Amino acid sequence: MKDIMGSPGTLGGLALRVSQFVCAAGSLAAMLSAYGFSNYSAFCWTGVLDYCTLHNDRPAP
Repeated sequence: MKDIMGSPGTLGGLALRVSQFVCAAGSLAAMLSAYGFSNYSAFCWTGVLDYCTLHNDRPAP
């Protein structure tokens, strides 16, 4: 069977995953270094909604 470029277990797949990690880390670093990140970030609401979903019988809005 022919290996598809970028599939798991290939060197191309590893390169894609490493580049994905580098881009994600760069994005997080850029957001965290912004002034007032916590004041206008949706990440805080994601945490609140996850908490509500896990600790209440009804789903979060």
